[in-house]
Amino acid sequence: MSHGARRLALQLDYFMSAQFAGVALASRNGLYRKAGIDLKLLPTCPPGHEAKVVSLAYQRDPTDCTYVGCMEQNTLLPAMLSGRKVTPVAAMFGRSPLCLAGLPGAGIHGRAVAQEALRVGAHADTVELLQRIMPHALVLELDRAQKLDMLKSGQVDAVQVYDVMETLKLAHDLESEPEVLHLEGNAFPEVVLGYAQVLFAPSEALGDPAERQVLRAFLKATFDGWAQAIRDPAGAAQAVLEVQGESNHWVGSKDFVEESVKRCCDYVKLTRKCGTLGVIDQQRWAKASRWLLDTSSSNGCSGSEGAGSIGGAGGALDSTLWGPAEGQVDAHPVSRSIHAETAELAKQAVAKHGRSPKLVVVTVGETSLGHNHPEGPRRLQLFAHESCSWFSKSKTGASLGVHVEEIVLPKECSTQQLISELRRHRDADGLQLMWPMPSSIDAKAAYEAIPWRQDVDGAHFLGRALAPGGSRALTDALHAPVTCEGVLRVLDHYKVSLEGSRAVIVGRSWLVGQPLAHLLGSKGATCTLVHSSSKDLGRLCLEADLIVSAVGHPRLLSSEWVKPGAVVVNVGTSFCEDSMVPDIAPLEHLKHARLVVRTVGPTSVAVLLRNVAQNALSRDVRAIGATSETPSLSPEEALARVHSGWFLARANDKGNLSLQRTFYFPTYPEAVDFVAAASEEAEKLNHHPNIQLTHHCKSGATVTASVSTYATAALSHYDCDLASKLDSIFSVSSGSGTKHGRGTPETVMSEFKYELPDQAIARFPSRVRGGSRLLAVLPGTNDSCQPMLLDRSFTDLPALLPPGSHLVINESQVFAARLFATGSGSLGAKLPVEVMFLSPETEEQVPETASDPAAALESPVEGQVWRCMIRCTGLGQVGNVLEVTRPANRLQEPRRLQLLVERIYSQWNEEGEPDGVEAAVRLRCVSAPGASMASAHSWGSAREIFDSFGVVPLPPYMGREATSKDTEDYQTVFSSAASCGSVAAPTAGLHFTQDLLTQLRASGVRVSRLSLHVGAGTFRPVTANRLADHIMHAETFAASVDALEEIAESVESGRPLVLVGTTAVRALESLFWLGAKDVPDKLPLDLGQWEAHQLQSEAAVVELPAPSEALRRLAARARRCGQTAVRGSTRLCIVPGYEFRLVDALVTNFHQPDSTLMCLVAALAGNSNIQAAYGHAVAHQYRFLSYGDATLLFNVAGKKEQMSKFQTHLRLSAGSDAQPPAAASAAPPADGEAAFSRSKAPELRPS
Repeated sequence: MSHGARRLALQLDYFMSAQFAGVALASRNGLYRKAGIDLKLLPTCPPGHEAKVVSLAYQRDPTDCTYVGCMEQNTLLPAMLSGRKVTPVAAMFGRSPLCLAGLPGAGIHGRAVAQEALRVGAHADTVELLQRIMPHALVLELDRAQKLDMLKSGQVDAVQVYDVMETLKLAHDLESEPEVLHLEGNAFPEVVLGYAQVLFAPSEALGDPAERQVLRAFLKATFDGWAQAIRDPAGAAQAVLEVQGESNHWVGSKDFVEESVKRCCDYVKLTRKCGTLGVIDQQRWAKASRWLLDTSSSNGCSGSEGAGSIGGAGGALDSTLWGPAEGQVDAHPVSRSIHAETAELAKQAVAKHGRSPKLVVVTVGETSLGHNHPEGPRRLQLFAHESCSWFSKSKTGASLGVHVEEIVLPKECSTQQLISELRRHRDADGLQLMWPMPSSIDAKAAYEAIPWRQDVDGAHFLGRALAPGGSRALTDALHAPVTCEGVLRVLDHYKVSLEGSRAVIVGRSWLVGQPLAHLLGSKGATCTLVHSSSKDLGRLCLEADLIVSAVGHPRLLSSEWVKPGAVVVNVGTSFCEDSMVPDIAPLEHLKHARLVVRTVGPTSVAVLLRNVAQNALSRDVRAIGATSETPSLSPEEALARVHSGWFLARANDKGNLSLQRTFYFPTYPEAVDFVAAASEEAEKLNHHPNIQLTHHCKSGATVTASVSTYATAALSHYDCDLASKLDSIFSVSSGSGTKHGRGTPETVMSEFKYELPDQAIARFPSRVRGGSRLLAVLPGTNDSCQPMLLDRSFTDLPALLPPGSHLVINESQVFAARLFATGSGSLGAKLPVEVMFLSPETEEQVPETASDPAAALESPVEGQVWRCMIRCTGLGQVGNVLEVTRPANRLQEPRRLQLLVERIYSQWNEEGEPDGVEAAVRLRCVSAPGASMASAHSWGSAREIFDSFGVVPLPPYMGREATSKDTEDYQTVFSSAASCGSVAAPTAGLHFTQDLLTQLRASGVRVSRLSLHVGAGTFRPVTANRLADHIMHAETFAASVDALEEIAESVESGRPLVLVGTTAVRALESLFWLGAKDVPDKLPLDLGQWEAHQLQSEAAVVELPAPSEALRRLAARARRCGQTAVRGSTRLCIVPGYEFRLVDALVTNFHQPDSTLMCLVAALAGNSNIQAAYGHAVAHQYRFLSYGDATLLFNVAGKKEQMSKFQTHLRLSAGSDAQPPAAASAAPPADGEAAFSRSKAPELRPS
């Protein structure tokens, strides 16, 4: 202790903890000692007795020691009224952290608002206060240990705690965040608890100048300690741990205390005034005192003005000991007043609209001064509480009842992308576009894209003000830039008259300086707008009655430039080495000014949120709807915003576009209910669809909705919003969640990657059909997690399958689905564009199912509608007409085939890039000029036309034109003309020959046929990382009753089922689930993308039938309906976690990375086994994809007896190769493969 140090005894409010981190840090860092103070902490006293202890101690020893105590305002005031002669001088917390805590999910907020009789545990000094706030509650007096234990055991619903410490302890004990209800907040809007950790001294001592000097030194050291704690919470936590003793309500770890310190610092920052911490605002103190001392009301309402006079000798607040000099102020009182307005406006808006006001903040990159700015978190940490900061708008808004959504776009974002994002939020009450933006952005276009009704940041203000008649912008319902509005509010609060004054604004930015000049001028001031380099800047300022500096240049404004009696308002600040330095001179040099406003910063976010709440309240209850000024959306933008079931079509004969979708319902009443709900939502949006309801007799009903914006003859966000509403209604009313994502497994496509070298892709088939290689992948035993890999030839397959196996093959035949065409409009080109036909569409077709391509191919071609993929640039246009060109090697004849684009569904993406559009085209038969007209029926069937105009649809990765040889090679030997309808080959079947099938039958293998017509559902690329975001196309399947009976019999007799190709797997598994669903006879058989996963998850509740029973149900259904086959459609997507019902083994090719087929084989054989097998195949030069080699995979989760059969048989057949094989020589290249690898792949053109 230094010589002459003054003894000072401090009575803390209970134990030393993070609530006193400033004191602990100041003590450890020697700040008290340097101030000439010998600090001593008095022993802990009972809660609420701190004023008594200090008062009695001073009476016993008034000369040898200075006494200071610490209490909350809500407990200090009663003590003062009871005769304790103490006076508050400063406060460590700017707001009470008093709150209620409940167990997670207890719903204490709603229950408190509903005035339920909650059981609440509280400390003795807050029982009366809580009973007043919650008159319907039962408040029990409990100590700290008791109340926490009783909360955990459920004996009380909530407990009174401090959210800076005990809530953390609860979260630690519960391993989950408790529910927290602040007593000053939305639940109890009238409650005002005032300050916490208020520092007070004996009133008599404050009359002694020497004592005042000691107290001032103590306060400076204390709040310097708090300033250090704010900058270094970890160091403050260590200081607390060094001085605190045992306690029963915190965790004694540094991490826990550090987090507690951070929370305390947030409350300390609320006491800052003009850069000084700990200052009590007289108006806030008086407001809280009036409420706390008003005992005439039991519901927490504010008392009368007279209640602000605090009794007791010398009992009034002493605001002269600590804080800035008179006339030196900041904007915090103004921002608090604006916050109160905002909360009330938000409350009224909720009552009017049933929702909270909404602000959307859009930021591009990281240069804007917002929450994602590199300096943002540090500035928030040092200078503001997260409930009232520009850098935490979402939490600030939440504390006032305003919902804030903050969106950050990448700095590479284009102007058009930014504008599209701004247009997306038409439901918001306010839009704010953060400044500055990257130089690549057209800022003028971006700000103009903000509708003036949503402009809460003054983006349109200056433009309106500068326009002819622009003075109206100053009086119309047009918000000024928020900082400028904040300056006006501050001047009004401090009663600064502008009429006839001379004002100088330093800084001429369009964000502050220029609009502020207009605003001040409208109030009667004569304004001079200058910048930091203006000549005679000092002289101009010296002549001003009002100086506003908005430059952001530290200490630019010299005190010599300010005349006595002037008003100085600082707007510009600079963040320098963890300090916020204003434009103006230090306050101690500006005492000759009448008023100095050190900062208006807090008002900016306050004004912004008030504008949002005001906008929300002023909106009509019924939406305005689209107008001629409503921005249009491009077709690409519209399709990107809606569910994939929506498509582009013509809205009328003028060619205007609309979004259309058809919804299916099993019954007519369900469809009617949907229309009624859709009408109600359309009324709310004031935007209405055209609806057509069609009853399909025994097949349910469909509702076709068409939405477009009549006012603009285009598409707009209103159409997308209405489409989304209709989708939501459909998902609920139809119970179709299983088809629309409910039960969707979380599958990430990155798990199914592997490196596929370009040279590994087979571009030609093997020289001899069946001459390919076969990799058998047997899962490892318990002794080894590695799979057993056997390199074999495909001709070895009969030896690898156990006797009695049952082979299931897909007999679907490929048709010439690839055509080439030229046309008009955006799809037109001198060179032909490729048109890949996918599946037919019919008027009777149930939405999200598929029509049978086999039937369509045998029908007359004229007027048929097909879904197809058109490889072109851009999205194209509805109404385009394409003329199909005949391949050069075909006989030319006087017949022309045209394709009319009727609908556009979406862009077609491959490898992450747009590669065309998915559309629906109508086929039209036209005779060549000069040729005699022939009837459409004379053209023959659609299949004949495709054979005449089309070519074999080789996959694009082959990078070559199809040849006549591919017509045979790209077809399985067992394909059936009666089952023609695939647009890609079921490639696993390409390896089979008739001789091989004969060998298999001779070895006791049974063979059954079914068909699944391969379409986009099988091969459409997955461009989303989450498979849940990928939409599977429906594909049709058929299985004869006899085949179903055969397969059911094999299952019952224990024969292993070996499926050929993933398409056969999806068909047979879909048949199981449709049999398990037991679909009524009158309804179509179709399976949704995730429906099987949903049914699988419900199996614990609803028992599933045996696989054979499910198949027999379908066979019986077909017989009842007089049919010989079961037909339907499926969008089944199989991913890991799926339980196979009818697959023991699978013969399949090697598949593309990141594909749904990779997911399927990983689900069957295990992803680790597949990755090992594919790595082996790449290393041993297997050939991949459609014309490549094959694998034999096994169901790792299948029946043990079946797996045992395969393991035994394979090990016997493997002989000495039972271990993972050594390097094998590569198979010779297929015909043309070597030549192809030496030359560049030809462009895809018609021959």
